[in-house]
Amino acid sequence: MAILVLFLACKKEETSPISQNKTIPPIAQYLNGRFNLGKIYYEGEVRSPLGTENLSAFGDSTHGYYHLYADKSMLDYSLNTYIQLSVLGQAVDIPLEVGDSISVVYDSDSSFVIEDPKLGIMRYVLGKQWADSCRLHTSYEDDTVGFILDLDLEIYLYKP
Repeated sequence: MAILVLFLACKKEETSPISQNKTIPPIAQYLNGRFNLGKIYYEGEVRSPLGTENLSAFGDSTHGYYHLYADKSMLDYSLNTYIQLSVLGQAVDIPLEVGDSISVVYDSDSSFVIEDPKLGIMRYVLGKQWADSCRLHTSYEDDTVGFILDLDLEIYLYKP
């Protein structure tokens, strides 16, 4: 009888470890898997020694992907586009590029946070969503090639 009680006690520990009680939030359930980047809408400003310019447009030559591993709290992502500025009457394309394989912290049912190695902490909020696509919102701040970009991004993702 003592052996049976010992066996049952051990079995109970094996079936209820803390890691099995972990729940995956709705945003992770929805984004689990691969999404291709379709387009990016940016709005904000760029500051340079020549002044400040307000920006509001879709990025040119946009491509990339977001691949979320919900159960591992990991994200592989790549985002590439160009932001067009007018400098002394000339159109100038400024690259906007981020990407890495990084851990994710789900901070609510509809958002997650990453620490991008180049840009620091970025919070993504799930906007509109459909069966095969969605919009993510985040902020992008960068000091690149003498320009300081301060943008809100609306990222359009599509399941392949």
